[in-house]
Amino acid sequence: MTAAAKLRGAARLAGGRGLFRRGGPPGRHHMTEEELARDGSYRWSLAMRGVAALAFGVVALVWPRVTVVVLALVFGAFAFVDGAGMLISVARGRIAARRRNSVLVAGVLGVVAGALALVWPGLTALILAVLIGSWAVLTGLLQVWSAVRQGRHWLVGLIGGLSMAAGILILLRPVLGVVAMARVIGAYAVITGVIMLVELARLVRIQPSLPWRSAGS
Repeated sequence: MTAAAKLRGAARLAGGRGLFRRGGPPGRHHMTEEELARDGSYRWSLAMRGVAALAFGVVALVWPRVTVVVLALVFGAFAFVDGAGMLISVARGRIAARRRNSVLVAGVLGVVAGALALVWPGLTALILAVLIGSWAVLTGLLQVWSAVRQGRHWLVGLIGGLSMAAGILILLRPVLGVVAMARVIGAYAVITGVIMLVELARLVRIQPSLPWRSAGS
């Protein structure tokens, strides 16, 4: 092997390693905890989604005997905010390449499901159950797939698993009524919201002095 060939081989090897090392160049598959902690837009997205999930869950659990219309409106607001948070993260380039497509689809599903519930709140309990259950299963499946591809984001996989479990419970017994549906989806939302806010607090402890804005703004 010539000296030039050896140099080219060494360069390719170094470039390949650079894609996966901590603090490597943009476009690698993983974001380090330090990078996420320094990312103001990611914090905002996590805070927005966590507060929305917690608020929706508390309303659904504390006031389970709501009407279908009220549950549809509250769920619509929650799903829309959750989906919008995902889309904001994708639009600002805060999602690693391997996760981008799945997060984009999950965000679109959330916005569409939320919009349907908001503009059509007079739907029946059965249709609402199918809408909420389908949204929860599909969104959860995409989040689990995203976590598997990313490798490190166990938090995303945990939230996705909870979402799938809640959606399957609702779809298996969609005729149980609004009270049972509110309790199932409410419990999921509370747990998810707490997990997100705990993760947010952990990132703030890693980088407490970061202004709450995007690094590029």
